[in-house]
Amino acid sequence: MSKWYFIIPFFYGKNRHVVKKGGAPIDRKIEYLKQTIDSINNLQVNSSITVYVCDDASYNEAIKVHSNVKKIDCHPKHLPLVTVQNFQKWFNKNGTNEDIVIFNEDDQIIYLNKNVIDDIENTNENVVFSPHRWAKIFLLFRIKKRPLFRLNGTLGILDNINKNLQGKTYQFNFKYIVQDSRESAYAACWFLKGNVFKTINFTVPENEIELESPSFAVFDSGIPVLKLVVDKSQPLANFIVDHLSGYDYNKRIIKLF
Repeated sequence: MSKWYFIIPFFYGKNRHVVKKGGAPIDRKIEYLKQTIDSINNLQVNSSITVYVCDDASYNEAIKVHSNVKKIDCHPKHLPLVTVQNFQKWFNKNGTNEDIVIFNEDDQIIYLNKNVIDDIENTNENVVFSPHRWAKIFLLFRIKKRPLFRLNGTLGILDNINKNLQGKTYQFNFKYIVQDSRESAYAACWFLKGNVFKTINFTVPENEIELESPSFAVFDSGIPVLKLVVDKSQPLANFIVDHLSGYDYNKRIIKLF
């Protein structure tokens, strides 16, 4: 059975490096991290989870939630990228080509259908699997015309989705389509087989580093990033993340809170 390595950057502090109204409130960060880890533990995979932090405050909070926390010396803005760079160095020596490497933010519940798990494990194609990204909506506002979608009966919105996307598709258990831009590919979550992960160059000039850099580097590698085709025959809930702090963003953007 493949080993699934989940790597999660976690910063327990004020979000100074995201858009003004984005990011999780500090008093919810631990609960969001716990929900994220619980969702991974509920998946039917042989998983290993490592939480990466860059200061003592974050370490002291994260260790309350999960036993495997690693502290690395870097700026909070660089933490997601350095997390992946750090893990890649370890994985190149210790991982196998059939292992699965997953990057996920610290506030995203992962929903993964068994058939998607099989697709990720069994593909012989050099591809990246990326879920659709959803967030609970505040009241009944439709923010920025993002598509409405119900996840587990709760109304929310889909981010970074191009419903009219044209291009190459891959048919496994489910049908996937190659994303054509950084924006549509982005979910702050991706799944790679070990042999593919080893080939990606995560070097980014210091003055160009963003919180999104790991995901942008994966897209910029030219390896096809696949998301489920938007099709009623295969519900998006089969492969999706619930971006928990997206709800906080949706509240802030209306300026009622």
